[in-house]
Amino acid sequence: ADPTNFVKQDTLLRELVSAERYEACVARFEARDVASGPGSVVAYLQSLGKLDRLGQFDTKMPPPAQLSLAAAAVMRDRKLTTEEATAAVTEAVATAAADRSELPALLRDLSKRAEGREDVVRLPPGRT
Repeated sequence: ADPTNFVKQDTLLRELVSAERYEACVARFEARDVASGPGSVVAYLQSLGKLDRLGQFDTKMPPPAQLSLAAAAVMRDRKLTTEEATAAVTEAVATAAADRSELPALLRDLSKRAEGREDVVRLPPGRT
């Protein structure tokens, strides 16, 4: 398939997904050596899902015991109830995790690549 033609590349990646060659689809898409369009993005996301790799973009919360310890410290410092302290700590941790998330950057990149343009910025492998 012509590497500069996103329509042909979309078709190729869809065929890789149909043949259950998810690793090959991800590798080709992340190499950024060929054009991509909306079909390529969908095939890439389907492959990530089939390979159970979408979780890497989710924010991870610490275990409840760790949150409880932090909540106890907040309770002492701020004179809050257990529920208020736990809620404050949970929100702070979730906000910090969301700030570090790579998901917004991934979605912006995928949105640009779905347009089928050639002027897409190259990112290091693993970041699409």
